[in-house]
Amino acid sequence: MAESVDRVARLGAALRDLGIDDGDRVAIYGLNSDRYHEALLAIPWAGAVLNPVNTRWSPQEIAYSLVDCQSDTLIVDEHFVDLVPALRAQAPTSAR
Repeated sequence: MAESVDRVARLGAALRDLGIDDGDRVAIYGLNSDRYHEALLAIPWAGAVLNPVNTRWSPQEIAYSLVDCQSDTLIVDEHFVDLVPALRAQAPTSAR
């Protein structure tokens, strides 16, 4: 438990160091894993608002969600990194 809390706190601090401010919207696009769990908790720890992305959505649906929710940042796991250029083209406000 203590290790998990430490990892969440460090990720939350890293998000703040990257410029995530209170109320910023951060989307997560990843498979269920320990890293997803850490991000799920670290985003609110950093004061940001969580926008989970459904892995079954098409790139167009994901882009719509990013724009509609005004997500400033997108955390992507390695399984979906190839979709990032298409998402950036369709949701340029989520460029961080």
